[in-house]
Amino acid sequence: DLIFPHHEAEIAQQEAASGTKPFVKIWMHVGLLSIGGEKMSKSLDNFITIKDFLKKFPPEALRMIVLSRHYRSPLDYNEQLAENAEKNLKTIKEFLDKMEFIKNSKISEADASHRYGASKIQKYEKIFNAALANDFNTPEALATIFNFINDYQKNIRQINKKDAVEIANFIKEKMEIFGFKLKKEKIPLKISTLAQKREKLREFKQFIQADRLRKKIQGLGYIIEDTPYGPQITATRFRS
Repeated sequence: DLIFPHHEAEIAQQEAASGTKPFVKIWMHVGLLSIGGEKMSKSLDNFITIKDFLKKFPPEALRMIVLSRHYRSPLDYNEQLAENAEKNLKTIKEFLDKMEFIKNSKISEADASHRYGASKIQKYEKIFNAALANDFNTPEALATIFNFINDYQKNIRQINKKDAVEIANFIKEKMEIFGFKLKKEKIPLKISTLAQKREKLREFKQFIQADRLRKKIQGLGYIIEDTPYGPQITATRFRS
């Protein structure tokens, strides 16, 4: 329904302004956006502005919502979608933080020398590329990244420092294709100091006091996970 007159008008304007012909070689028509089963529109006053969305959720969550549906499929918006998108982003970021943690840990290469990481990357690379080549199937491509993470999560103790770098680079490169630049979480000094105090308490087997500190840290928006490589701190919510 957009072929006439919308496309003709846009093509005429843009080619006249740019001097480039053809201005666009590929037109991608997206599915309709709805809310509560009804088409989102100004006339029905059932729309949500991006400005209002960003008051509750990070901008990356909106991008994740869009990419989690095939571009030709309709999208029925609700806040659960946004919450799931944020949760998925947090999963990816937490895993990247774990790879960074392993890379900077004190473990020797002999402690985790199975080279589990390198053996899987090529397999997932092919699946990811095939998904995008199949009519830009972004949901399938994203699913590949989560399958990749799940695979390594189950075998995380077999990952050595070199693997951790390669695994993280794979995820970062693929996410950057979609416009995501996932940076390492900066932990506030106050949280790091509390975490260090907790470690001292654990060292002296004062576990009740250590647990109180853990709960205090959680109340401030951060979680401590005790790993074979030491305590890892992550935020309870995704942060840009």
